[in-house]
Amino acid sequence: MSFLIAVANHKGGVAKTTTTFSLGGTLAHAGYEVLLVDLDCQANLTQACGVDPLQTSGSIINVFYDWEKIGIWQTDEEEIATLYGSDPGDIKLRDVVYDSVINDEDRVVLGTPRPKWTGGLNSTMNYKNIDFSFFVYARVGQMVSDGVEGMWSPDCRESSMERNYWTPNNPTNEYPRVNPGLTRSGWSEATTLRYKDGSFVKVKDITLGYTLPASISSKAAMTSFRIYVSAKNYLCFGKFFAQGRYDPEGGGGTGFPSPKMLIVGANVTF
Repeated sequence: MSFLIAVANHKGGVAKTTTTFSLGGTLAHAGYEVLLVDLDCQANLTQACGVDPLQTSGSIINVFYDWEKIGIWQTDEEEIATLYGSDPGDIKLRDVVYDSVINDEDRVVLGTPRPKWTGGLNSTMNYKNIDFSFFVYARVGQMVSDGVEGMWSPDCRESSMERNYWTPNNPTNEYPRVNPGLTRSGWSEATTLRYKDGSFVKVKDITLGYTLPASISSKAAMTSFRIYVSAKNYLCFGKFFAQGRYDPEGGGGTGFPSPKMLIVGANVTF
């Protein structure tokens, strides 16, 4: 979808366009599901068959399948926590089958890294010798696996950022208690802290430019001269980014965040 508006100045019987405004956008809804799997592999769904155990007919492609963290065990829940082999301050997981045991039968589909909606909005405006443009991009409905959380260890030996830990005087449901005798590699529940809402809206580009009048640029043997300033990936809005994390466009990873750039340049034609 796009449209263009132009304003012309009629001077001396000649129409001269002085102002233009264009706006365009896209919006797409994505749905992903497996329509067919190899029936010969149904009895033993292994990686060798090229089939994910979750990718049965009608299921969503590429999901996060794990236990669901529903909070932190509090001091007034000590008796119930004991039934699950936990103590106050430990992560509380959803008991899907209600048998007071947390095992593989309690794992559920938490979400997918694939967005439900994607969209973009771009615009270019010109007024006399001034031009302005922007591009906004959005992904909504996807989940990310937080790479920063993946570097955390419950014994606090690998803490890369400030965290709101549980203590008897700070009964938070965000992070479990510090446990010096527990490492990340020996703690299967650690993965449940990583899943976050990865929806975001990002201003990918904002550019402001000014073109010298031809009467001035021609004196320097130039056909045209334009100077501009551009901000790339400068603004991002979303729960994940608001927590001080890396660029959510990278899916929660820490390896290749989009660089934030402020560029000043010129376009010269001789």
